[in-house]
Amino acid sequence: TTTLYFSTSLGGLATPLNSLLFLVRVDGVYRDSRLAKAAFTLLWLLTCSAMTGPWASKGTTIGPTSFCILSTSQKYSGIVFILLAVFDTVVFLAITWRVLSIALARTESSWFEAFTGGKGMGRVSKALLQTGQLYYL
Repeated sequence: TTTLYFSTSLGGLATPLNSLLFLVRVDGVYRDSRLAKAAFTLLWLLTCSAMTGPWASKGTTIGPTSFCILSTSQKYSGIVFILLAVFDTVVFLAITWRVLSIALARTESSWFEAFTGGKGMGRVSKALLQTGQLYYL
């Protein structure tokens, strides 16, 4: 069961740190909006609930082996995955909307062309959009 606590602890730490990278992206894209930055920071703090993993799970050994398996988990442990999905979705949509609105204001490209291929965008905007799409998919 020590292995289970170790792996859930690492997962509980890695999840908010990974989401922190996207919080930094949102901070860069919405640098002029204190309200947006505050809202995304609050959402990120909710993703920190992933650190409750070690206390939400109990493991038991498999027979005479030294391997363990998840035996029980608390009812609230599933909400972490919902919060992460909400955070990722909201961040993806917010960054996409901001980047596309800036790019489309400068060119005659259609929304679809800009969204699917980055047509009419600068290199940084295009990279921001495409790496966000890759992560989200």
